[in-house]
Amino acid sequence: MKERRRHSARRHGRFSARNTRTPPVSAEKVPAEKIIPNDLNALSDEERTLAVHAVLEYRNRKIQAQEHQGTIALPAGIITVPVSIFSDAHISGLQALCRYLKEQRHCTFAEIARLLNRDQRTVWSSYHQSQSRQNQNNKKLSDTIVPTVADSDAYEIPISIFSQRTFSILESLVKYLHEVHMLRFVRIGEIIGQDQRVVWTVYNRVRKKRIQGAGQ
Repeated sequence: MKERRRHSARRHGRFSARNTRTPPVSAEKVPAEKIIPNDLNALSDEERTLAVHAVLEYRNRKIQAQEHQGTIALPAGIITVPVSIFSDAHISGLQALCRYLKEQRHCTFAEIARLLNRDQRTVWSSYHQSQSRQNQNNKKLSDTIVPTVADSDAYEIPISIFSQRTFSILESLVKYLHEVHMLRFVRIGEIIGQDQRVVWTVYNRVRKKRIQGAGQ
């Protein structure tokens, strides 16, 4: 009798479906480098978050290993700026960029606007504001290019990261130094002349913007 019921259940698919159900994938059991989108669909929200963090940590560890062998190699032709130009607390990040690109790279305002994805009038205004503050503080641009911390200019910043208008100039800078070069907030603060609590606050804004962007 039991055998007949079992045969009937198997024929209608009820028995096999219950016994062949794929168990949930644990984020802890799947190596970060082998996690694929199909795996993520089988995870709970909490496990999915842990899995994504695992992937990011795996990527960061690879970058960190490369950094220990030297600075991160950027593709040829990438325009970069020295991180020390942002150490002048008297001018904003945008003003520092416009000033450097204009005076050191001899770019036109139109070229700077294209590189930074800004309006040309904004670039013109930012540059002249930086000049005005330079005169007030009697500080030359060449003074700010001298690293304030040993080896700080080992970190060349690709100009392309500042064209993403989702984040401010400072947010893009902190995000790049923290996520790509794996620098701690205290180290970033030393390089750009900011308190580490300010750096943490800036990066926290980056995280909030990402969450808001993911929810849209």
